[in-house]
Amino acid sequence: AFVSARFALFEPAHGAMPELAGKNKGNPSAMLLAATAMLEHIGENDTAAAIRDAWRQTLEDGRVTADLYQWGKGLKKLGTREFAEAVAGRMGKIPSRASAAGV
Repeated sequence: AFVSARFALFEPAHGAMPELAGKNKGNPSAMLLAATAMLEHIGENDTAAAIRDAWRQTLEDGRVTADLYQWGKGLKKLGTREFAEAVAGRMGKIPSRASAAGV
């Protein structure tokens, strides 16, 4: 995130990944976390926390995208759309671990 007195910019560190567009293969986590940073910037801290908690709960539940998937580790590999739906379905849930996936 870039923030100055006049404006703020929030984008995923990796960019838009146009080569994955429309293929249901990308990990939307960086985009989601950039959005939570924007929400915090405009004072929507509770909304940002709820989204981040749902994201953490999704990871804690072992629901991951292909880039994080490891065979034999009890994880379920999801496409971009399914991962986003999994996060949305966990809104209002608080992860039981202090920090899922080190975040």
